[in-house]
Amino acid sequence: MVGKLHKTFSSKNEVLSGVLAPPEDALFPGYFQVMQESRFAESAFLQFSRETMQALQLGLQGVTAPKAAT
Repeated sequence: MVGKLHKTFSSKNEVLSGVLAPPEDALFPGYFQVMQESRFAESAFLQFSRETMQALQLGLQGVTAPKAAT
């Protein structure tokens, strides 16, 4: 699965041409820059995935799910 994700991510030009906030302004651009500097190596992709998921998890801690109106 990781291999397929890596292949898809690194082969799509439109994914690589977006504009992100400067790395010093947000977590995701910094993680992405590290992966980009490694030329999208598989090990960097795994590290990127782990770090961004951990940042997402930390960002969502304490956020409760919305409840449907009755």
